[in-house]
Order: sequence, then structure tokens, then C-alpha cells
Amino acid sequence: MNRGLCQANISHRSVTSFVWDLPFAKGATGAKRFLASNWRSTSIITLEGGQPFTVVLPFDNSNTGRGGDTPDVVSGQKPNDGPKTPTQWFNTAAFRAPAPLTFGTAGRSIVIGPGVRRFDFSVHKDFPLGEARSVEFRMEMFNLFNHPAFFQPGNAFGTPNFGVIGGAFDGRDLQFSLKFKF
Repeated sequence: MNRGLCQANISHRSVTSFVWDLPFAKGATGAKRFLASNWRSTSIITLEGGQPFTVVLPFDNSNTGRGGDTPDVVSGQKPNDGPKTPTQWFNTAAFRAPAPLTFGTAGRSIVIGPGVRRFDFSVHKDFPLGEARSVEFRMEMFNLFNHPAFFQPGNAFGTPNFGVIGGAFDGRDLQFSLKFKF
């Protein structure tokens, strides 16, 4: 009954980072060179599949006092064949209440939650102030394209939130910074 995927199992994951020295004002001199040259762009792209989770009953159907009972899986239905929308992430029709005083047939971690698509981007430059000092200007954009990173959907069978995603992590975040190096 408790055999299944680890909750931390993510079947597909790719994290790629880039660093690009921007080619602006390479031949410039004076103030133009000071302001426009030696900019660097970096990015981190994260793409990953969702984490598995277990569908549970909100009551002790087996009457064992341990909780965590699961519903039955309806024959011919695939739990992960849902519309993948915030109002119904997985196939909620794939589950039904088990007979009283029994354990359900739904295994542990058989439904896969939403994945992550995230693009972080930054631009920065060191402004030299003599030989041993500089000021670094940095602009960072986390989740640049503001793609939603949803919470896991409701997993309690028979409740109003069953299969519904109730929220998401914070969206796009921008920050600017100055750092004095000495």
C-alpha cells in the first residue's frame, strides 16, 4: 500500500546557466567607455517536471485510527489525465470512495503536480575606482517572464478543493543593488 514514488522524485529536471560579456563600447574611450563597456549578463533557466503526491481521504475509512487512507482508483481512468488547469489539475473522476472499513486501492504518490519553468536574468557592471576599489551595479530579475509556479493541488478526496490549485509562489521579482568593493 505504501509503495510508490518518493515525494521528492522529479522525473525531468534541467538547470542551465549562461554568462555573456556584452560587447558594447569595446573601442570607446573616456566617459563613454566608463559607462558603456564591460557589462555582463547572466541567466539561469530552470525546467522541471512536477512532484508526486498522494490522494487521501479526509476521514478514517479503514477505522484503524492511523489516518492517511486513500480512495479507490476507478478502473480505466488515469489520474494524471486531467486538464492541467488551476480549477482541475488532475482527473478527479479517477477516484471513488472505497467500501467502508477498507483501504483504498490508490497507491502512494500516484498523481504528479505542476512543474516549474523559470527564467532568472541579471545584468551587472563593475565601475573601477582606482586600483583596489570598485562599485558594482546589479539589476536582477527573478522569474522574468512571470510564469506561475503553482502550489500542489488539493489532495483530499471529496472536499471542495479536491484537484484545485489554491495558489502560486510569488511572481516576477526585480531588484537593483550597488556594492562597494574595497
